[in-house]
Amino acid sequence: MDKWTHYSVTLKDLVNYSGSTLDLRNVNAPFAILPDWGNQRGVVLMIDNVRMSN
Repeated sequence: MDKWTHYSVTLKDLVNYSGSTLDLRNVNAPFAILPDWGNQRGVVLMIDNVRMSN
């Protein structure tokens, strides 16, 4: 794809997602990237300007 893309997800949407058990009082890692090391298939992931706001 070779272009930057903007993603935005509200905490409200995560909490209200059908079947969600998210409890914001118990979050100890608000942002994590967990690649499947054996299945990269040449993917390049570049991340910039991660922020959390209310």
